[in-house]
Amino acid sequence: MMRFIFIAILCLSLELLQHRTNAHDDAYCLLRGEPVPKREDYTYFPGVGGYKLNRVKKTWFDARVACEEDGGHLAVINSPDEAHSIVVLFKQAEEIHGFLDVAFCGFHDLFREGEFLTIHGQSLERAGFDIWHESQPNDIDNSQNCGGVHYGGTFNDLRCDDLYEFICELPDVDENDAFNLRSSKWKITAFITATKTIMARFIFIASLCLSLELLQHRTNAHDDAPCLLRGEPVTERDDYTYFSGVGGYKFHHVNKTWFDARLVCEEEGGHLVIVNSADEAQAIISVFKRAKKIHGFRDVAFCGFHDLFREGEYLTIHRQSLEQAGYAIWNKREPNNFDNDQNCGGIHFRGTLHDLKCHSPLEFVCELPDAADYSL
Repeated sequence: MMRFIFIAILCLSLELLQHRTNAHDDAYCLLRGEPVPKREDYTYFPGVGGYKLNRVKKTWFDARVACEEDGGHLAVINSPDEAHSIVVLFKQAEEIHGFLDVAFCGFHDLFREGEFLTIHGQSLERAGFDIWHESQPNDIDNSQNCGGVHYGGTFNDLRCDDLYEFICELPDVDENDAFNLRSSKWKITAFITATKTIMARFIFIASLCLSLELLQHRTNAHDDAPCLLRGEPVTERDDYTYFSGVGGYKFHHVNKTWFDARLVCEEEGGHLVIVNSADEAQAIISVFKRAKKIHGFRDVAFCGFHDLFREGEYLTIHRQSLEQAGYAIWNKREPNNFDNDQNCGGIHFRGTLHDLKCHSPLEFVCELPDAADYSL
């Protein structure tokens, strides 16, 4: 009887663990650790999310900031169901404010012409929806680099500095409830009722505590993990140098533009390095020292931040400010935006930050989180 109870509660706890893990793996990549409360000024579609069509026109850059101030992001369409929700939103707005043709949403090709990425760093194909309006994208005057959604639920490319209405998105709180016990309450009650003896109840409680501890460990690993492309596995690589509790790093000696370096790191399953702490900066210093022994002295390399969206607003490729990411120590007299053309991030061999020209080929550092952080 006691063994049965132990196994049953372990299975229940593993079910809860899987629910929590899936909630994190499927969740939208919002700023790490930010709460996502439900807002009365958003329209929610069950199983899809919440949306707000803002009628005060803004540039794409200002619209992006406005959505983040709401706790969300410019809308990213991940499925035909979500596109249909946007169509409904346009129709609801038309009844109140009149017909609206197009609004800004959350994708761009600011990093490379024709390479459309969501604000979460995914291609439109990987995000799950890439249906364009007729004759789009057309990049009129070679200046349309920001994403729009048509009232029919299809995509347009628009000028980033033009003023348009825009759609903000919040995930459905119920869908992203990280630890939802509602479906399992009856199971727990049933187990407690079934445990007739003091010893059996003791085993039940002890098993539950152990399982919840494992659940919390897994949860913390996800909460603290870098915001990689959603659902991607994180495996250790032999060509990376790992620092316990920090991550794995690889110094690439083949010079590339910042844009190409970003793709190389993603192809390896990681991303351009983002420094989140003084400990991580120290790890990067060690990576430079090791590279020096093999290839000679290196002064600076590309890393994962930029101010391509707005001059002087430095964001990591995970969409956090440097301060939010946890490290904003610049090298002396940096950033200086030399020739008004330095919009991509670099890391100095001393662990401090630089601004660099995105199109000037340089060496670069890729990062993989420590795979151990993702295990139980």
